[in-house]
Amino acid sequence: MSVAVVLALLSWWYVRRLRAYHDVLIHDAVTGTLNADEFHRRCRKWVNEQGAPPSEAAMLLINMDHYTEYSSLLQLDQANALLQQIAGRLMLHIQGRPQAIVARCSQDEFLLFLPGASTSQARAFATRLHETLSSPYALVGQQLLATFGVSMVLYRQHGATVEVLQRNLYVGMRHLKSRGSNAWQVFEQEMLAYQGEHQALEQALRHAVADESFSQFSLDYQPICETRSLRVIGCEALLRWRHPERGLVSPGEFISLAESSGLIVPLGYWVLEEACRRAAGWPVPWRVHVNLSVCQMQNDDLPERVAAILARTGLAPWRLVLEVTESILIVHYERHARMLDTLRAGGVSVALDDFGTGYSSLTHLRKLPFDWLKLDIMFIAELESDGNSREVVAALLSMCHALGLSVVAEGIETEAQRRILENQGCEAMQGYLLGRPMPAHKIDLLAAEAQAVQ
Repeated sequence: MSVAVVLALLSWWYVRRLRAYHDVLIHDAVTGTLNADEFHRRCRKWVNEQGAPPSEAAMLLINMDHYTEYSSLLQLDQANALLQQIAGRLMLHIQGRPQAIVARCSQDEFLLFLPGASTSQARAFATRLHETLSSPYALVGQQLLATFGVSMVLYRQHGATVEVLQRNLYVGMRHLKSRGSNAWQVFEQEMLAYQGEHQALEQALRHAVADESFSQFSLDYQPICETRSLRVIGCEALLRWRHPERGLVSPGEFISLAESSGLIVPLGYWVLEEACRRAAGWPVPWRVHVNLSVCQMQNDDLPERVAAILARTGLAPWRLVLEVTESILIVHYERHARMLDTLRAGGVSVALDDFGTGYSSLTHLRKLPFDWLKLDIMFIAELESDGNSREVVAALLSMCHALGLSVVAEGIETEAQRRILENQGCEAMQGYLLGRPMPAHKIDLLAAEAQAVQ
């Protein structure tokens, strides 16, 4: 199959599936609730339609206490089942309120909007909701007792826009968490003292990055395995930040902060050097995959700095894979292409990460100097149930192989997905089925075990 035919097939598929996937795109894949973007869109629409006097409404933020600790003890399907049960209770609680909406907005957080609810009605609703959520959850072979924090704001009283309401929701939630949570509360203006936490977190991040030892940071490593043999062939380095007071800070919270503040550049180079140093000490020649930010690629000296890090750590260049996202295809395309060429000329491999999340890659993929393509989970999720998805993945693999690219499929969670990809000729894969992210000392042990069986 020619590259042109494959590109035409992919373009047709994108157009054909756009309408079919609309419902998927506005809902959370795990719980079936709305996602955050659609929640905000509907709330803004309701606010914009208000006349004089405006209707009353309430917005609630629901957060499970200690979810990270719980999820680390559960299998993936159990953690998902827990989230689904939480969502089910939320949906059950809004029955009879046709305008009410529920959304999952992050790993363990849900948003709920109650148009037309008076202050007294909203308070009664929150009381019942907190009681409902706190009942035991039935998982496979066990009963899980969980507690929740529920923060609530009232339209007009606590904000006239969705943005202000949500800001105050999170201010209220931080206040709840500081008191141990397992409660619900209505936002109060005095809680705005907590709104400086974002600035405080940025300052804390600046101090952490300014420390030349980078002692607050560490790397976890997630295995990447050969599809047929399941033999580990590499690992992706994943950054973690343990704040001295807050503990482990979510990457979703601090990575964007690092990027917006420019701190991602020094932090990114520390990640690169630490990952290369660790990989150089493994007794097996696994590759190490390290993410590059667009901010790092704005620096003309990136290739020289990468070469210097490889020289200092002693890692062979061919064992380093630098992962970039499709965003580099949108801005400064030619400049980025030249930089990737220079990196590859130094022996480093380059991977296009999260392929499929942006349309631009279809027109540029043939021209950019990539060695690997990481297939986004959006292509993987429906492999078992949807024949069209399997055809598209097969076409993508055919195209990549025609272009001389190797493929890593991301988000592999089931044996059925692995078998399909094996039959289609996918070289490598990454996901919870094959291994969760693990601390450096554990990946060292895994490497030692791999050497022992060689």
